[in-house]
Amino acid sequence: MKKSCFCVFLLLLAAIMIVGCSKDSGLGGNGDGTLSPDTGQSTPGTSQPPDGGAQAPPDPPLYHAIMEYGDPEVIKNNNGPLYAYIRFPQAGDATDAVIAEWAYGIYDSAETELAGMLVNDPTATGEVNVHFDSWLLDGKYAGILQFGSYSHLHAAHPTDIVQTYNIDLSRGVFLENKDILDMAQQEEILGLLRVMLIAQHPHTENLIADMDERWLSLIVVGSDGLKVVLARYEFFPGYFGTLTVTLPYSGLGSAFLLGADQPPLNPIPMAPPSTDPTAPTPTPTPPDPTAPTSTPTPPDPTAPTPTPPPTDPTAPTPTPTPNPIPIVPPQSGDIDPTRPMLALSFDDGPSAKTSLILDLLEQYGARATFFTIGNLVNSHGATVKRAVSIGCEVAGHSWDHKNLSKLSESEIKGQLLDTRSVIEENTGLALPFFRPPYGAVSDTLRSVSRELGFALINWNVDPMDWDTRDADLIFNAIMHDARNGSLILSHDIYGATAEAMSRVIPALIAEGYQLVTVTELLNHKHGALEAGKVYYN
Repeated sequence: MKKSCFCVFLLLLAAIMIVGCSKDSGLGGNGDGTLSPDTGQSTPGTSQPPDGGAQAPPDPPLYHAIMEYGDPEVIKNNNGPLYAYIRFPQAGDATDAVIAEWAYGIYDSAETELAGMLVNDPTATGEVNVHFDSWLLDGKYAGILQFGSYSHLHAAHPTDIVQTYNIDLSRGVFLENKDILDMAQQEEILGLLRVMLIAQHPHTENLIADMDERWLSLIVVGSDGLKVVLARYEFFPGYFGTLTVTLPYSGLGSAFLLGADQPPLNPIPMAPPSTDPTAPTPTPTPPDPTAPTSTPTPPDPTAPTPTPPPTDPTAPTPTPTPNPIPIVPPQSGDIDPTRPMLALSFDDGPSAKTSLILDLLEQYGARATFFTIGNLVNSHGATVKRAVSIGCEVAGHSWDHKNLSKLSESEIKGQLLDTRSVIEENTGLALPFFRPPYGAVSDTLRSVSRELGFALINWNVDPMDWDTRDADLIFNAIMHDARNGSLILSHDIYGATAEAMSRVIPALIAEGYQLVTVTELLNHKHGALEAGKVYYN
């Protein structure tokens, strides 16, 4: 009975595909909505198909982050020689430590490899760039797909990084693939995968070899279907990139074990995965029940209670410590050109922390400029709209935080224009400047920026919040270095930064500074901005 259901489903899909082809509607499109609510993603390669070889893959759809589970945490290194942007989810539950360990392991592995290169080549640099998508299924399960790349000057092509997690939220445990799919129905599952792969990535049709269990080694529970990830080079030529295929749950039927009538089988906590991106997904190891657990020592009830020293009635009353947050009225919306001013700027959002900073800016009548990652804007549309509504600015910080100084002209144009477009769609405004990731600039980047009409905005005060993650250190660094005309860098993705701003903003106002946008600051000092020029203050 199970096999006959699969056959009927596959025959229906095949008929739909034929109709779709005859209508010239494109198999990657939505059509009637049956085939591809998710057209799948592709991590593009840098190599090209050989002449007369396989059909070249089409350009992948523009990536927009999906974050249904967990708040993004980011590992950064702005100073090189390893430039890093590693984004991973943290949900405040028992799974956080495992995911964070994997993310930091990716950074450590890349740093170790680059350190070996620096011995023979002191000019060597590298970049690790990782993002994630996360989905919720019926509020019971979460799926996470981590993906990205590692590159360095001595590599012909970047190395893909792929890792998947599936979580039973009620138990706080990771699921194995066998808990998600009934592999006794593997033949039928692979048949569905073949049909959906061709539907979502038509260029693969003539290159699909015999399928086996390896094709199902990387799977992710999605809200709209089961995601199957096909790593670069594993099944297709490298220039196809890493492919994601969505299998509809209706097609999987009873082979999908997380359905309402199919509870998961024996989920167990997962050991931290290997940090080698090319290594297979490790087999989870259950915790050792014999391991000792440390128990806090209870207080001794027989111990005498210490007697406090007597109070000296002649001693002077101590002066209370002043409130570290000065009480100041909201600043006026008008700019007084005779008074000092500076600009706070925040990179790498939007995130949940952005709203906390907006609360503070609104409370004190202050303004700031937010340099956003393009692929995050749609998922935080209300946040960027609010920023603009209270007088702040939202500008671009690239689409996915790649080092623009290492990209080609066409790649740079895509990063800048796509980011400007998504910001304009959400806010109604398109600003004539952006901030390059890592502050890295090249002659090519300047030339393209000049052609497109963009100025480049860097900074002259860096409190290193991306490194210290300490609110006190961030506060002290800003207050020490702030001057009239300063352009201050921070990041609206860290809780420590938001906490520091609760003191920084009123303290700067109390010292007489007007907190203005980048446009206001630079127009006051320089007049109209010049396309292709880099500004630091």
